[in-house]
Amino acid sequence: YATALDRAVTFLREQRGKANADSYQALFLNALQALPEGAQRAALQGQSDDPLSLERAALLNLARCDWPAAERTARAAVTKRPDSFLAWEALRDALRRLERWRELIDAARHEQQRLGRDMHDSLGQELTSIALMARNIELRAGREAPELVGAAHELSRGCARATQAARSIARGLLLPGDLTGDLATALRQLAARVPSSAGATVTADVEEGLQMSDEVTTSLYRISQEALNNALKHSCATRIRISLARQGEDKARLSVEDDGVGTAALRLGEEGGVGLRTMRYRAELLGGQFACESIPGHGTRVSCTVGICSSNEVSAGPAQPALAEAPCRPHWTQRRAS
Repeated sequence: YATALDRAVTFLREQRGKANADSYQALFLNALQALPEGAQRAALQGQSDDPLSLERAALLNLARCDWPAAERTARAAVTKRPDSFLAWEALRDALRRLERWRELIDAARHEQQRLGRDMHDSLGQELTSIALMARNIELRAGREAPELVGAAHELSRGCARATQAARSIARGLLLPGDLTGDLATALRQLAARVPSSAGATVTADVEEGLQMSDEVTTSLYRISQEALNNALKHSCATRIRISLARQGEDKARLSVEDDGVGTAALRLGEEGGVGLRTMRYRAELLGGQFACESIPGHGTRVSCTVGICSSNEVSAGPAQPALAEAPCRPHWTQRRAS
């Protein structure tokens, strides 16, 4: 591992500013894969008292396209060793990628809202009209063509199911109208909307009066929504609990727990699908902590702890270092964001 990592760092120094990102990325990933899983995690976290270890951890996290982890380790590295140009470049790159990710999250939120409105206002109304026409056909068939009653009834039921499905999807895309600053009410409504046919009882144990910015409220609601959907689809759970409570003076902790089958321990590089990665990024963009704990046969718990200070303090996240004080070096990665 040490030899492979040194080779990757040497290559990076020599090719800095050139379009060889794929080559250096493969070298770092190959070095990481030479370690057992436990050692991989340690390498990605770095040692808090070793600036070189933190610098290497930042580079490894960049190679894995894990921008929040790269930002944390690079920030720690430049704090310990301000003259490390690789650590400063890693921090610059991580901050650029995080800013792009924030823009993507914001664009996705607006697109979700637009699709939800279109589905509710346009498609929902069209399906409702079709369902009414199908019902009229069913009634007319009962009077004029009894042999078609069965088919007309199935048509009417199918239209009703389609209308209900469209409304359900639209509700999932749209944020609750009273979400602004009132996450407790929104979470109770989220739990109440789960139908009995889902096979699980969903409860919401939420603390009232938690003051948080709209950005934090929206992100925590989306995390709850995604975690609940995952539990309903994959856990075979009979009970799901959504909880929200204050932690200390300036933090709140959200958790979604189920009593389902659980999943195998999450392996490095296989942290789940897009939904799980999005939940984690949403939390880390707020300067929060995200965890997904799952034991086969003992259920799964998704948790997120974030600050609930003023809007500016929460949305800003950890304080940014003065990048103007960094050594002046060329940008060393041409990698595309994934």
